[in-house]
Amino acid sequence: MNWGDIIFYVLDAVIAVMLARMLRDSGKVEIEAYAGPKWVIPGLFWSIALISVFTYQGIFRIIQTAVLIGFGIVYWFMKSGLSPEGVVMIGRLYPYEKSKPIKVHDENRTVDFTIRKAPTTVSFPNQDMHKVRAYLSDHAGMARKEVREKH
Repeated sequence: MNWGDIIFYVLDAVIAVMLARMLRDSGKVEIEAYAGPKWVIPGLFWSIALISVFTYQGIFRIIQTAVLIGFGIVYWFMKSGLSPEGVVMIGRLYPYEKSKPIKVHDENRTVDFTIRKAPTTVSFPNQDMHKVRAYLSDHAGMARKEVREKH
């Protein structure tokens, strides 16, 4: 085993811990949102796994390929949306306290909020916006009139 292999094992361990935390937060989602094409990041992991099959040899090839395929599968099941603790975007939890002001737009089925001074929009194409509004009122600690619609 050479230093390159060790670096890849360490990198795999770091990514595994990161994905485990993201999957934990993703599991808290109660109202799902659309966060873009789902296949991009898993496709990237699977492409690298395919390349590693032809690039590496021995046990490292088997381990690296299996790990990358597993990472792609885990990422495929990441959810985005609203949880009791905050807004989850692709496995990353943003607490409601740090995501204000929150504005619900019924006409285009989105929710706007701010993360670290950056405006962010989450789309809810398959959800009833009254349900989203009620959920935010119940869990974000906001009165229903504060979860307002922007015209």
